[in-house]
Amino acid sequence: MAGTVQWNNQAVNRALGNGAAVGIAAAADYVAAYLSALIAVPGNGVPSSPGSPPHKQTGNLLASITVRVDRATATAAVWPAADYGVYLEFGTARMAPRPYVRRTALASAGKLAPFFLGVFR
Repeated sequence: MAGTVQWNNQAVNRALGNGAAVGIAAAADYVAAYLSALIAVPGNGVPSSPGSPPHKQTGNLLASITVRVDRATATAAVWPAADYGVYLEFGTARMAPRPYVRRTALASAGKLAPFFLGVFR
């Protein structure tokens, strides 16, 4: 029995693109939630130990966690917008690092694949 298959490249790309964009958005939300949980531990005026994620003092760093998703390119970025976030992450000449962004990236990297599995079903 002979048959023909018509490939609608635009429709396939659109379907994969939409699925990828949904997966990217869900993965970005997961990363933001993980990052937020790391820095939500109350400090009550006591700084975190060097090498540990920063404790929440004012809530400004936690409130500054930003998620930006570009559905057209199926990309996302998650970052702390507070200007001092980089100093906490990498430290300064007078303060040891309190890494939280790199820790989030390492901890969540292996857990993001499920957000994209539905794209190829």
